[in-house]
Amino acid sequence: TPKDFTVDRFLFFSDGVFAIAITLLALELKIPETVALATDHDVIEALRNNADQFLGFFISFAVIAGFWLNHVNAFRRLHTINARLLRTNLLFLLLIVLMPFTTSMISVGGGNIPVVIYALNNALLGVLSLVCWHGALKDKLIPEVSDNERAGRTRGFIAMISVFLLSIPLTFLFGPSLATLSWLLLFPVMRFISR
Repeated sequence: TPKDFTVDRFLFFSDGVFAIAITLLALELKIPETVALATDHDVIEALRNNADQFLGFFISFAVIAGFWLNHVNAFRRLHTINARLLRTNLLFLLLIVLMPFTTSMISVGGGNIPVVIYALNNALLGVLSLVCWHGALKDKLIPEVSDNERAGRTRGFIAMISVFLLSIPLTFLFGPSLATLSWLLLFPVMRFISR
């Protein structure tokens, strides 16, 4: 039916944007052309010198994958869509597409501002996820959602937003390296909430 086709297009388009964003992350992994890789030692040194790039890649891959899994789980029972969900989802996808850029900023380094921009990018993604989720529930676009699922998903979004927002003052108090490492708290926090 036309209604089902519209929902399918909403989901397929969203999945495509996630796939492209994750692919673009890998394209940012580059060894400078000026670095010679003549020996094994040169290769090891080049990898060590690019450790920040790899850390940024793995964190962002996990974050984007987490947002995609949440998007799939939140909207797997979506039976229709409306203009509000379409607009909010497009804003959400805009920030997903920005992830490779903000990841490259933290990978190159350069002080506190790149970390703050990256943290804000992800905190806003959490906010828009929350808005999409609650908007879909309020407009009854998703049927049969239990109180436990509603509360659990909301807690997850709030925890993720909090981790990224709290990393901003950490950046200025203790430096960008500690703030970046603080994002790893997402994994145990989300695991705990999912239980």
